[in-house]
Amino acid sequence: MADNKYPYSAELKAPADNSKVDYDDPKTIAGMAKIGKMFGKMAKFYHAKNGIQMKIGSYKSYDNADIPFYLFEPKNSMNETLPCIIYYHGGGFMFPVQKMMQKLANYYAEKLHCRVALPDYRISLTNTCQDILEDCASMYQYIFNHAEELHINSNQVLVYGDSAGGALAAGTTHMARDRGYKKALGQLLVYPVTDNHSERYQSVKEYPDAAWPAGANRSMWRLMFEKGTFGMENYAAPMNMEDFSELPQAYVEPQEIDILRDEAIAYGEKLKAAGIPVEINVIKGSYHGVENDWKSPLTQRLLVHRGEVMLSLIHISEPTRQEAIS
Repeated sequence: MADNKYPYSAELKAPADNSKVDYDDPKTIAGMAKIGKMFGKMAKFYHAKNGIQMKIGSYKSYDNADIPFYLFEPKNSMNETLPCIIYYHGGGFMFPVQKMMQKLANYYAEKLHCRVALPDYRISLTNTCQDILEDCASMYQYIFNHAEELHINSNQVLVYGDSAGGALAAGTTHMARDRGYKKALGQLLVYPVTDNHSERYQSVKEYPDAAWPAGANRSMWRLMFEKGTFGMENYAAPMNMEDFSELPQAYVEPQEIDILRDEAIAYGEKLKAAGIPVEINVIKGSYHGVENDWKSPLTQRLLVHRGEVMLSLIHISEPTRQEAIS
C-alpha cells in the first residue's frame, strides 16, 4: 500500500506504508530471517551490467570468521590501479546484501571507473553488535592491506553507507582513527542512522509513519544491542562519540521526509564543529530508500550528484569521467 500522507515530491512514487508492521513480534522477526536468507541467496546470482563484473571474495574478521564480500569493477581493468569505495549497506543491521545495493555498487563502479567493495557483514538477528562492527572494520583493513593485489589506489579510498550502513561507515572511520589505521579520503553518509536515541529529534515527531517508521527504528536498536554492547555502543551509534577530530571529509545526505533527517543533520554539524569539511545536502520531498524509485528524475539527479561528490573527493578530473556522469 502506498503511503501518501506526507508531501512527497511529485517526481517520486510514494513509498510503501510499513508503519503497521510489528517489528517486535517474534513471527515478524522469524519472517525477516527467512527473507534475509532469500536475499543472501539471490545476491550471489546478481548479474553485473554495463561493462562491470562482480567477483565474490572473502576476508577474515576479528574472530577469524570468513566474511564474504562482492567486488564490482570495470571489465578488462585487472591490471589497472583504481580508486575504491567501501560500501556498507543498509537494512537496519538486520538484513544481508540485497539487489538494490548491488545495483548501486554496479552504478558507481561504472560511472566512476572504480572498484566497489560491498561486504556482507553479519547481521543482528543472529550475531552481536561487536561482530557487525568488527566485520566492517576488518573489511576496511583488508582493502588497505591488500590494495596492491586488488589493484586499488590506497590513497583514493572512500567509505560509503546508507541507512544503517551509514552508521557503520561513520563508526568505521572512528574505529580506524582510534586504532591507527590509514585514513580514508572521504565518507559519504546517505540517510544515515547515527543515534540510538532518535526519539529526541523533531523529524521523528513529524514523520513517524514514513518509509522507515519509528517503530522499526526502535526495534532495530533493540536487536542491535540485545546480546550486549561489548563497549562498542558509541561506534554503532556514532552521534554518541565525543571526539570528531581527524575524521575524513564528509558528504551527508538526509532525506527531508524521514525520521532520520535530523540525526543525520546533527551528525554533519558535529563533524563541522570539529573542523571537518562537510556538505549536508537535505533532499526536499524525498524519503528513506529513495533509490527504489530508480527511474525517477529526482533519484537520477541524486545519483549524478553523489558521483560528482565522489569524483571531487578522489580528485579524478579527466574529462571522460566527468562526461560519464553528466
